[in-house]
Amino acid sequence: METLSIPDWKQKHVIIAEDEDSNFLLISAILRKTGINILRAFNGKEVLELLESKDNIDLVLMDIKMPVMDGLESTRRIKEMGDLPVIAQTAYGSEMEENEFRKAGFADYITKPLRASLLLSAMKRFLEE
Repeated sequence: METLSIPDWKQKHVIIAEDEDSNFLLISAILRKTGINILRAFNGKEVLELLESKDNIDLVLMDIKMPVMDGLESTRRIKEMGDLPVIAQTAYGSEMEENEFRKAGFADYITKPLRASLLLSAMKRFLEE
C-alpha cells in the first residue's frame, strides 16, 4: 500500500469542475486532508462565473465532458483571461487527446478512475512552486 505525504494547502483555493456527484465526492474526500478550500462548478460556464467573482483561485480541476460548456471550451476561455493552471480530468488518456488538451491550454491531465497519489502529485507541481 502506498504511503501518501499529505500537503498543507489551507491557504490555497481550487475549483473542482465536475457534474457527477460521485466523482466530486471522491476528489473532495482525497483533498479534504490537505485543508484546501474547495469550490464546485457543475459545468464550464460556472467555472468562468466563479473566476469572475473570486480573485484567489490557485488551480482548476476540470472535467472534460460536462453539460452547458465542456472543459475544453472553458479552459480556452480561462487561458484568455490569464495564466491559471488547469488540470484536466478524463476517462480517456490517448496521445491524440493529450495533444488536444495541450492545445486548449491545460497544464496537465489525470485519468479516471483517479488515484490519490497521482492527483496530489499533479496538483503539487502548481501549488508548491
